[in-house]
Amino acid sequence: ITFPFPKLLELTCMGFFFNNFMPTSIGGDIIKAYYVGKITHRRAGSYVSVFMDRFTGLFSFAGIGLIALLASWRTVEETAAKTAVLMFVLACIFAAVISLNAKAAKIVTNILSKIRAKNIGEKLLDIYNMLHNYKNKKNILVKTVCMSAVSQIFYFITIYFLFKAVRLDISFKYILLIMPVVSVISLLPSLGGLGIREGAIVAFFGPLVGAEKAFGVSVLLLAILFMMSLIGGIIYIISPQFRNEDIKKESLV
Repeated sequence: ITFPFPKLLELTCMGFFFNNFMPTSIGGDIIKAYYVGKITHRRAGSYVSVFMDRFTGLFSFAGIGLIALLASWRTVEETAAKTAVLMFVLACIFAAVISLNAKAAKIVTNILSKIRAKNIGEKLLDIYNMLHNYKNKKNILVKTVCMSAVSQIFYFITIYFLFKAVRLDISFKYILLIMPVVSVISLLPSLGGLGIREGAIVAFFGPLVGAEKAFGVSVLLLAILFMMSLIGGIIYIISPQFRNEDIKKESLV
């Protein structure tokens, strides 16, 4: 799929905006995949590529959390956080095996090929094969995970400064350990992760700094996310290329 970077950047900002107003914090991914598929006429591939974007992001979360866990196993007393990170890492490994391993692919293909109702099995098989073909793009996957990890580190540094801004002295290793879990929990059904993300921050950081202070930091983070996402809302309003009548005229492939 060929898609101009400037328009992809606009779609990313729009997706960030819609993340705050659609169920779960990945609602904006649907918007991105929809418009890319609409313009390129490669809908299935568009959704798969956006899914892999999120998938590699989860791996960067898992890697950061695992490194922080191993580096501070004896000094961190947050048992719940340790357990959550380990479960998350195991889930990511399982998902990687199901998606990319050749033997697992045969099992999944066999199961999907037996689903006959309304060609659902055939469609799911096509999507799975596109996903599985990423095994041949290991170089891209590694680069994407590394880039994602760098961006997540900056995100965690921002949260660290939010704690410092309200005079809460917390070790950065706790941020690296806990925030990957919080970010994954925010993917659960909600309005842009609203409420779930704040509750997770209170649950995991509360024992360290107090529930009220942890909630205060979560509200500051929410305000920053909303302000940043407004950029995507403005782009959506002023960009004519994302109106349906203009999309029908475009073909970038």
